[in-house]
Amino acid sequence: MINGWKKGWKDPSENGPSTPTTEFYSGAITGDPTDKWWPSMWAPRAIGAPAAWAQGINGKCVRVAVVDGYFGPLGPDTERKFDMTVSRFETEPFVDGWDIPHGQWVSGVIGAEANNGKGTIGVAYGATLIAVQTLDGGGSGTISDIVKGILYAAERKDKGGAGADIINLSLGGIISKPPKTKPGSRTRQEQAQDVSTILTKSLLFADKKGVFVVAAAGNTNTDLDVQRASGQLQVPCEGVNVVCVSAFAPISMCKGDCIEGITCAVPLDFGGANYSRKASYSNYGTAIDISAPGGDLLDPGTCWINDMVATTDTDGYTTWQAGTSFASPHVAAAAALYIHKAVADSRRMSSLCSPTRTKTLINPDRIKNAIRRGAVVPPGDPTLIKRYFGAGLLNIPSTLRKIDQPLIDYIAANALLE
Repeated sequence: MINGWKKGWKDPSENGPSTPTTEFYSGAITGDPTDKWWPSMWAPRAIGAPAAWAQGINGKCVRVAVVDGYFGPLGPDTERKFDMTVSRFETEPFVDGWDIPHGQWVSGVIGAEANNGKGTIGVAYGATLIAVQTLDGGGSGTISDIVKGILYAAERKDKGGAGADIINLSLGGIISKPPKTKPGSRTRQEQAQDVSTILTKSLLFADKKGVFVVAAAGNTNTDLDVQRASGQLQVPCEGVNVVCVSAFAPISMCKGDCIEGITCAVPLDFGGANYSRKASYSNYGTAIDISAPGGDLLDPGTCWINDMVATTDTDGYTTWQAGTSFASPHVAAAAALYIHKAVADSRRMSSLCSPTRTKTLINPDRIKNAIRRGAVVPPGDPTLIKRYFGAGLLNIPSTLRKIDQPLIDYIAANALLE
């Protein structure tokens, strides 16, 4: 069910959690972050995240639920980031060779702690994370498990839910399209047993609650249009009200030799890199809304680590991964930055950060439209580009510029109403 583990590598030089507190950095970053692996992190740069950080926009007080598999023991980049009052995940120790801490990998992309001198930095490093484990340690589960996770994440805290503003779904599978039948021809029991119907209802529930939902497109280099024509759907990515994310990867970042064929011997050339390549594994088709950094592993002999996405691992390790599972959380993080800036511009941060807040503040369709309109369209055949990248490549500065005065006025007038 997990949509993203192509290949990984972890840095063994940093492990062991720090002394836990509930405080984490949520201020502006105007220069280079102090995080250890920042010099090799191409993904935040590719989408323009540092420009937002310099303005103090980092997702502060936005609640992002990661509905996923195993999270594993938390380390210094994540242990302060989760709202443990509503997070639900196994706390059993990591079992090497069986457990895949996919949930923590995804979480690190979104909200790994910033400026702590360790590991990596999340694109929305000021956001509050919510862990909702729906799959087992090996990444297996059912659609009904995912549905339960969506419903719990989307429900408001005062109603017993997690109170998320955003849900990230870096997981999925293939289901058969529901049969076309005349209204009333199927019994309620038949409809209830239809996984497509159950999933749709959960996504409609999330939308009704004002929750922005984003999902990974999948990693089999499949044409989703052909798959759909054969009667199969990629879910939840092709579900109602879901932003479906494909993955792109860099080309030509290393202008020197590779150390042991793994990593570049000279500083990476982020500005001279080409980011307009569909990742070799990424699914594609007209269902794609946007493309984001997912990394790739095309040539294991040529600096392959540098082309992957750096994120946090269990017990304070850092890992490099590739997959649409790591493209989706970049979009979730961009949504968190959009919410933060719109509310800050409205001077209603006290409402966003209120521990008693019981509603989201921005309609998810508005966020989706801003992300799509803010995308950068890469060069190439327009039809092919649309099928590979949807509206284009995720770009945070352009997305944030879509915040307009009517939205600011709306938040200012309604944010205090509960």
